[in-house]
Amino acid sequence: MNLNRQSPALQTPLPELKPPVGARGQDIMIIWDFQNVRTPTELEPTEVIGFLYNTFVVQPGPRRCAGAFCTFTDSTKKAVGEKRFNQFCSNGVLNFMMINSPGGPRKGDDSDHPLKEMMMNFTVDCVRGHKDGVLLLITADADFVRPANWCKQQGCVALELLYYGPIASKDIKELDAAWKMEWRDFLDASVGRCV
Repeated sequence: MNLNRQSPALQTPLPELKPPVGARGQDIMIIWDFQNVRTPTELEPTEVIGFLYNTFVVQPGPRRCAGAFCTFTDSTKKAVGEKRFNQFCSNGVLNFMMINSPGGPRKGDDSDHPLKEMMMNFTVDCVRGHKDGVLLLITADADFVRPANWCKQQGCVALELLYYGPIASKDIKELDAAWKMEWRDFLDASVGRCV
């Protein structure tokens, strides 16, 4: 499977997936901007969640998942389909808390506000608890650059990033992260390891 949508003659070899380095018991929070980065129809959501769990929770440590959050709108839920959508909430590995966001396409809407708030609350908890944490951000939206930089500046949270290349802003692609990979490359490499 190659999600880079190139013709077979132009397809590049599968990217190498090197899991991030972590510490046993280190807390990680997963923030998924699901409206901008979705699961491809070629894969079941439970497979993708398994890839995330193995790469970011199990292999580097293992780490302790302090929470996994997605926002969605009613139109997102309808586009994905009820069955696939429900796999996020009850997959047995990372049970994502799906936050129904009232935001929409109108200018000034901030449907990602709950995710940004979760990022900052996690960072504050790490600061108060004098512990290091990891924030895995899955997005393509430049609106996350400012809160991500704020979290990093507090000195105790490392940022890891999966971004969706075709719509990712330049600011997201250039965001300074301890670990970074394009979403489709991550999925291709994860599928390749399972074959």
